[in-house]
Amino acid sequence: KEMIGFLFFNKDTSELSYEESVRFENLFFNKTKNVLKSHNGIVNKIDISKIYLKKVLEHVNINKLKSSDYKVVLDPGNGASTFYCSDIFDAVDIEKILINNEPNGLFPNRDPYPRPEVLQVLSKTVKDSNADLGSASDGDGDRAIFVDDKGKILWGDISGAIFVKNELISSGGGIVIAPINSSQLINYICSKYNGKLIFSKIGPPDIVKTMKKENAIIGIEETGKNIWPKTIFYGDWVLSTLKIIEFLIDEKKPLSYVIKDFPTFFIKKEAYPCNDFLKEKVLNQLLIELKKKGNELITIDGIRINYLDGSWILFKPSGTEPVFRVYSESSNQNRVKELSKMGSDIIKKILIDL
Repeated sequence: KEMIGFLFFNKDTSELSYEESVRFENLFFNKTKNVLKSHNGIVNKIDISKIYLKKVLEHVNINKLKSSDYKVVLDPGNGASTFYCSDIFDAVDIEKILINNEPNGLFPNRDPYPRPEVLQVLSKTVKDSNADLGSASDGDGDRAIFVDDKGKILWGDISGAIFVKNELISSGGGIVIAPINSSQLINYICSKYNGKLIFSKIGPPDIVKTMKKENAIIGIEETGKNIWPKTIFYGDWVLSTLKIIEFLIDEKKPLSYVIKDFPTFFIKKEAYPCNDFLKEKVLNQLLIELKKKGNELITIDGIRINYLDGSWILFKPSGTEPVFRVYSESSNQNRVKELSKMGSDIIKKILIDL
């Protein structure tokens, strides 16, 4: 509804960085009128669906997928993935149930962003159909949020941890990139399987930029965006879904049992109304207040504090909404509540004072 437009990509399949986007926009708005008046253009229409299908299947084990008896419920959320997801799963003989599969840019059935509160129909369908897995995406098909065989909706950090574990085992270790708001679960997996976790700013352009710089084997984001540099430098819902099915086939366990092996971390995400013109002032005042407490601050993107007990809190102005976000996480639920209250008190006080 609110974001209808075009995505532009570089030759290496990565989307334009912020700086590249600004340069492109400046060229478009300042130069194109004269160019269009003086040149005859040529428009070529290419159906890329077959090219895409071929490329995706090059990066999965088709025989392994075809030999499985998995059943998956797919929810493309009336987004762009509706045009091709069915064909890809047919190509690997995966039994599928489709919901919200009619393309509709008004997103009549659910919010296009796949979050637990909007995926209850998917969860119920997985349970009612006795499916092995549910998978949901967003408007442009780069996010993958999964539902296990019991109907439990998983945050992207949990599925990201599965992908990170798989890549580290198959590669014998390597560098993993995740944004600064990622769960400690990713760090736990990296520590256990010979990985080195490097934080990036939040958002795929910065994740990919850091992946290229560090020669990473995988990049993940808690929104469900998983990036394999050997395929494309962009999240892909269908590829993520096929890869998690491959992983489950190898594990010979349902997803609900796989995640039981992971330690439990409790995360709380809050958002506080904050006008865009105040965000920098709030961030600067936060820096002053938090330094007084003697904490070590990580300022890659916003302000993050890591505590000795493994818990952390992150203060981050939203780049797309008039809100200031506070993330807190711990292996102890009471500790999360404590950190969340502390964050809330600081933010509210600063906003009142400004």
